[in-house]
Parts: sequence; structure tokens; C-alpha cells
Amino acid sequence: MLLGVLSSRVFAVSDVGELVSQLRQGQVTETELQWKGMQSADRLFLLGWLYQQGRYGVMLDLPRGQALIQQAAEQGQFDAVHYCWQHCLELTPGVLSQLQLGVEGNQAQAQYLQSQLPVGSAAGTLSADQLLLAAARQGHPQAIGRLYVDHFVTWAEQVHTLDEAVTKLQRCVTEGVVVCYYLLGALYERHNDHQQALFYYELLALIDPALYQRYVGDAHRDRLLDYLPQQGLALPLLQSRSASYLSQRDASGNQQIDRFKRCGTDYSCALRLSQADQTCLLEYFEATHLRGLRDSDGYRACAAMPALR
Repeated sequence: MLLGVLSSRVFAVSDVGELVSQLRQGQVTETELQWKGMQSADRLFLLGWLYQQGRYGVMLDLPRGQALIQQAAEQGQFDAVHYCWQHCLELTPGVLSQLQLGVEGNQAQAQYLQSQLPVGSAAGTLSADQLLLAAARQGHPQAIGRLYVDHFVTWAEQVHTLDEAVTKLQRCVTEGVVVCYYLLGALYERHNDHQQALFYYELLALIDPALYQRYVGDAHRDRLLDYLPQQGLALPLLQSRSASYLSQRDASGNQQIDRFKRCGTDYSCALRLSQADQTCLLEYFEATHLRGLRDSDGYRACAAMPALR
């Protein structure tokens, strides 16, 4: 996943409100789960995620979680499609039909997902580029990030100095586009500034671990560390710099980035927060009333579990 706030849907409080309350308290009762989420596709998705994670008092049950998420996708829950895009979803005719209905209804999440389908899978008259642009115009963060990457690659094919490219990408970072941390790292790496490259890769690893693993990864990071003097000291120094940067930078409006301010310059805190969010808070819920989970007893209890330390 490239960016934080992706959901274009609003959860129906009447359907999930009680479950949300229990999540905030740290437990979900078996009685609540026995509802099986049949009231809404949103609820199916939330319950499926809970079973997949085995958190908030819910026993881990991967097959049941996957089945619920698949059902949610079949009913038009586009966040379920996005969550399981590369993991556990079958792109059945029912899912593809729901996506097409979403595109026809001008839903940004559906437009973005439709633009990412393999060639020949998508229906309709709009091209992938047109769908991506339509989603970006509605503020879909991943669509914006993808368009910025395409724009920067085209721009970089012309003759520009390193300073010009850095200035352009720093403006992108200021606007809260996470993928630009990767672009800055790649730019510095291309110019053999391995220390600056590693610094931006480390920031990406904290902000969006999935994106970091997809485009960089620990093995590549370790190869770059070989270029630095005092290799044993280099990584801790870079990690300390990254924590300081995240705690002191101006707010971007992207909660995926701004959440690190609570840690100050403590890298271990930033790392725990990064790891906790992967397990304890599904990023697609940030645009809903579930955002309050980060300040809840349930989230704090989940983040404090030994596996995340």
C-alpha cells in the first residue's frame, strides 16, 4: 500500500457502532461476533480483519477472516478489495461487477482499483490512465502518488540538476505524499550519496513498512550500508535522524506521517508505533469514526503486546 487514508466509504454507525465501542475498550465479545456481520459489507470487512489479525480479544482464524473479506468484496466493499488485492482475494465476476458499478457511480476507490486491474480484466470505456486521473481528482491518495511518480519520471528525463530534483521532491514530501520519500532515496542513491539515500529509505520504513519492503527491503539497505564508514554506527545514527525528522517536521495532514510527533526523538517509540499500526489499526479505517482507535485502550493494549517490542 502506498498511502494512509484510502477509504472513500463512510461506515454506517448503526451497523458497526457497538463493535467500534468494544474495539476501543480492547475486547470484542463472542456474542458480537455471532452476528457474523451480515448487516453490511462494511461489517463483514471489519470482522474479517479482526479474525485475520487475532487481536482485540478475537481468536485468530485466517480461513474465516478471508471468507468474510471475500464476502465483503462481493458486496461492493472496495476497501476489502484493496486490502486483499495481493493477499487473499479472488477477483470473481461478482467482485469485478461491483467495481464497475463503483466506477459508474464515480467512487474514487473503485476508480483507482479498476485502473490497477491486469489488462483485459477491467470493463467499461475508460482507460487505466483516465480512471487514475479521475480518482486523483477526488483526492484519492494512492492515485495522487502514482500520478506524481509518473510525472516525476517524465520530468527527470529532461536535463535537470540534482538540486532541482531534490527541491521538486521535497515539495511533494511537504504535501504528505509518502512515495516521494522513496523517490528521494532513489535519487540520492543514483547520485552515490548513500547516506542520504539510506536516511530517506529509513523514513519510508517507519512511515509505510509495506511500501519499503516492496521497493527497498532490508537486503538492499544492508548493501548500501557497506558503502558507509563505521558501518556499525551508521544505521543507529540514521535511525536517530529519522525519528528526529518525523517528530519535528511540520504537519502534512497525512496521519500516516504526522502520528510520529508523539514520540519526540525516540526511535524505539517510532519503531513500536510503526509496527503497531501494521497489526493494530487497519489503515483503511482512518477516514471513519474508527480513527479514534489510536487513542483507545484497545489500541494501546495491542501495541504493548510483547510481539511488537
